[in-house]
Amino acid sequence: MPLPEPKPGEEKNKFIWRCNKEIEEMEGDKFKTKEQRFAICYKQWKKKNENLNVYKVIEKYLFEDKKEDLKKVIKDYLSGTKRIITKDYLYNKIKIRMDINKRIFNKVFKELKEEGFFKKNKK
Repeated sequence: MPLPEPKPGEEKNKFIWRCNKEIEEMEGDKFKTKEQRFAICYKQWKKKNENLNVYKVIEKYLFEDKKEDLKKVIKDYLSGTKRIITKDYLYNKIKIRMDINKRIFNKVFKELKEEGFFKKNKK
């Protein structure tokens, strides 16, 4: 039997109790004590968090690798247009030119916004 895994958005305590119950029902003869079952469930929770940390490191690398290029592309594209465009429209135009995902795009877009790039000139 595969071990229970945390569901997206599931809280730690809820997962531990659900996991314990599922193991008891399916493998009760194999893992007789609740301490054994809880140990397995805590290990499953920790494994899930370790996997998330790996994804965060990969994403950070991708973000840093593409950030400056993406900023330049956004600035170049917006400097050549007079019309008002949405963020989604801009993303769809840029993803054709660059291999980026929406999350990286949103981070760069947020940085540009914080830098004041999108503020209108006051006359």
